[in-house]
Amino acid sequence: MTQPTTSLKRTSSETSFVTMTIQDMDVSDDNQLVTRLPETTPINLHVNCRDNEDGRTPLSCASENGHIKVVKLLLETGHVDLDTRDHQHGQTPLSWACENGHEDVVELLLDTGKVDVNAKDKRGQTPLSWAARKGHTDVVQLLLKMGNLDLESPDNKHGQSPLSLACEEGHEDVARLLLNTGEVDVNLNDYKSRTPFLWACRNGHDGVVKMLLETCNPEINCKDSDYGQTPLSWAAENGHDDVIELLLQTGKAHTNTRDNKGRTPLSWAVERNHREIAQRLLEMSDVDVDTKDTENGRTPLVWAAMEGHTATVKLLLKTNQADVNAKDNEGRSALYFAAKDGNDSIVKLLLSHSY
Repeated sequence: MTQPTTSLKRTSSETSFVTMTIQDMDVSDDNQLVTRLPETTPINLHVNCRDNEDGRTPLSCASENGHIKVVKLLLETGHVDLDTRDHQHGQTPLSWACENGHEDVVELLLDTGKVDVNAKDKRGQTPLSWAARKGHTDVVQLLLKMGNLDLESPDNKHGQSPLSLACEEGHEDVARLLLNTGEVDVNLNDYKSRTPFLWACRNGHDGVVKMLLETCNPEINCKDSDYGQTPLSWAAENGHDDVIELLLQTGKAHTNTRDNKGRTPLSWAVERNHREIAQRLLEMSDVDVDTKDTENGRTPLVWAAMEGHTATVKLLLKTNQADVNAKDNEGRSALYFAAKDGNDSIVKLLLSHSY
């Protein structure tokens, strides 16, 4: 069988296609799309073609899926647009590779020296933001070698930096890499005044919390702007026992700080029935057992009775500091809610504690 001879000619730099001349093709391979073409048939292969739906190019798709051999072939043409963005997400090939953790593709693209390492997509996320958010430690290491990397670029949703995203998702190794640069601020606020430390506490990433406490100087009693909650408040509401312990061990966490609704960490722990956290908070000598929130005027005991948390009611009554007759803004006491709901166990506890 006559073997096909192929000559590859690059066009001028103003164009974005490759011209191939194929002679005497007589191919029986099932993988080929053509069995025979006339001599000197020109094929103009547009390497930057986009699909109609998302505007994705071949390089964009290959980079997203980690097809390193395809990426190499496309780069070797010398005509691919390295920073083309798709229409839907506005991500470049480097961004797609970083999001999906394709270290070899990332390295190949960076080695061209022509990619924009700080390119933002429609979410405002850079390649570093994606790698940090997804926990791709090796990709982050590659990006950190680039001298012009923006380490604290905020995204559009919350204004979070790469460190903030890593802490939110619990990627301890990535957070440590970023901190080791000495160029990121552990107390940098996003648009809602949430710091990386607050995000880690809120989501219960005790490993990240411990690392930040040991290596940095995070603001322990910082508050977000939309809810006014501190790291201790968020950890109490969401039931993160280990984070609570780490915060209390610092001796700096304010146990009675109120949020925008007047709720304390104890109030949240009681309502959500995180009994072990409530117990730990009650062990603190300065904790206020009878603090009323400003939205409903309920004490922790009223919250516990209203939610039917019998064991937590018992825990609060054992302190001998809870006012059993405290009423909320509508004049309803713990006994009222227990009786209304037919919770005889709580009714018995309240009555036995009163007489």
